[in-house]
Amino acid sequence: MGINMVITAVIILVLLIFLIAELPSYATRLRRGLGEQNEIVTKIRAFRQSVLFYFVARIKVNLLTSAGILIMLLITGIDSALLWTVLAFFLSFVPYFGIIIAMIPPLILGFAQYGIEMVILLTIGYTIINQVAEQILAPKIIGDQISLSPALTFVALFFWGWMFDFMGVLLAAPLTVMTVMLFDYFPETRWLAALAVADKTEKASVAEENEAN
Repeated sequence: MGINMVITAVIILVLLIFLIAELPSYATRLRRGLGEQNEIVTKIRAFRQSVLFYFVARIKVNLLTSAGILIMLLITGIDSALLWTVLAFFLSFVPYFGIIIAMIPPLILGFAQYGIEMVILLTIGYTIINQVAEQILAPKIIGDQISLSPALTFVALFFWGWMFDFMGVLLAAPLTVMTVMLFDYFPETRWLAALAVADKTEKASVAEENEAN
């Protein structure tokens, strides 16, 4: 089961990378048709840059999260530690809830190998790593303005999972972030983007900063 999930996650990530790589060509085609200074072209260019920034930043957060999990699993002696670390890396694209899913196989192995004490220890370890990743690392690396609120992340999991099954669950956070960014670039929907982000302070939106520059 774990191997199949990792393979599926890798395939989805590769498809997503190809999709992002195609974005510049779409922008070029729009520039030819609409002109370099067209407002739509400008917004799409800014949107593309924000999406790329999010994915690069999220990968950094996931790598740090996975490193912490790998160290914990190696110290505790859980079998197939590298496999569960890779699984955690990909599932960490789903903020807050991805780690909860990723820790299920190690918890089962921990119980089989060492008993209930190991289950408790691993649960505490995963919880601490998850909180550090989402409450400290993600806001610093990704930025508060495109960090999703836990409530929206939870709803997004069900919505995209309903739309695309397991693939939707893995892509829930990236798809939602892209939707929020898209809302943020249009005045009519900017208030929806403001409700979606995790930041509770009164900061200027990404789009307003781009317009000011």
